[in-house]
Amino acid sequence: MKRILIVDDQDGMRTMVRDILEEWDDTLAIEDEDNGFTALARLEKEAYDLLICDVKMPKLNGFEVLNAVRQACSNPQMPVIMLTAEADPISIARGATLGATSYLTKPFNSQDLISNVQALLKFTS
Repeated sequence: MKRILIVDDQDGMRTMVRDILEEWDDTLAIEDEDNGFTALARLEKEAYDLLICDVKMPKLNGFEVLNAVRQACSNPQMPVIMLTAEADPISIARGATLGATSYLTKPFNSQDLISNVQALLKFTS
């Protein structure tokens, strides 16, 4: 069973991503957090196969979460999808520099999300 952690400060976005992924594959174990601090605390204790993280969040933004994951997480090689409205080239480059595996901009379509998850989790079905 593949485990995914979704981090976004907007309840509706977390629900939408979860619904898309659960409809695509109901064997996924999907959990979510509404801020970067609680996400990092969870990542210190539990192993995940994929992190989907918003960039614009209060207190600890997605770039800071990504940096912490790459520097101090128990699984620093975990794939990370940055899911954000920040579509400017500077933000995309910053995500890549910090080690984002993929960068999807909002609004996104369901198939783009599924394709990214499928590739990163190496699903063959």
